[in-house]
Amino acid sequence: MDQERIEKAAAFMHQTHIDGTGHQRIPEAIRPRDLDEAYAAQVVFHRLRAGAESPALAGYKIAATSKAIQEQVGLHEPFLGAILPGMVHRSPHALDLDDYQQLGFECEIAVELGADLRPDGAPFDRDAVAAAVCAVYPAFELLDMRNCILSGIDATSSITDNAMISGVVLGPRTEAWRECGIGDLAGRLSVNGETRGEGNTRDALGHPLEGLAWIANNLAGRGLSMRSGMVVITGSIIATQFPGSGDRVAYEVEKLGRVELQVG
Repeated sequence: MDQERIEKAAAFMHQTHIDGTGHQRIPEAIRPRDLDEAYAAQVVFHRLRAGAESPALAGYKIAATSKAIQEQVGLHEPFLGAILPGMVHRSPHALDLDDYQQLGFECEIAVELGADLRPDGAPFDRDAVAAAVCAVYPAFELLDMRNCILSGIDATSSITDNAMISGVVLGPRTEAWRECGIGDLAGRLSVNGETRGEGNTRDALGHPLEGLAWIANNLAGRGLSMRSGMVVITGSIIATQFPGSGDRVAYEVEKLGRVELQVG
């Protein structure tokens, strides 16, 4: 890996946030050459955004769980980003649309870890990661798409940009999640009281814990652990939405409850 290129790629993407110029494709001369360089650049980006040499990550997200999105960005697998310090909020959560360039949100299942998932435990499957989960939540992922042009997006730039995550909103906490059958629960999204979308928890990789296992294995392959207390969002079951000012948004998952968002 070329450390100079990695540092320059992360600094370029960080500067687009400072300048408010939006998500951009990293220039060819400094663009990460492969996924290893892209994830290394993402780690540097985490430091720059958090203003800390070793930020205490709050968790992780998985992106591009559908084959269509993977093909669009030139991948054959999902990719991940980190939930940075200060990004986790509790429902009901109010936010200001003016704080974002292009606010989007997705409807997901979040899991909370009650034990570490370390590289020496890999490879992980659904059963292995289930043993580390202490609670689940219905959740929104908040995205700032930053006016990206989807047709021109590339995976290494998106990975460097931490998969565009800007926050997570958690609904009620369920500790007895094993009795809920979380792999087959209906979810419904409403905006201002009207149904905007419906899905099922199996719509993200077949089961929420498949996304958790994928993240754990990706990190383990780079010598990284997930720590007890981290929150992981496991993929959207409804298409990305773009709210307007004044919208009242609710996402409800059977047996798990409701998470709410007020857009000002």
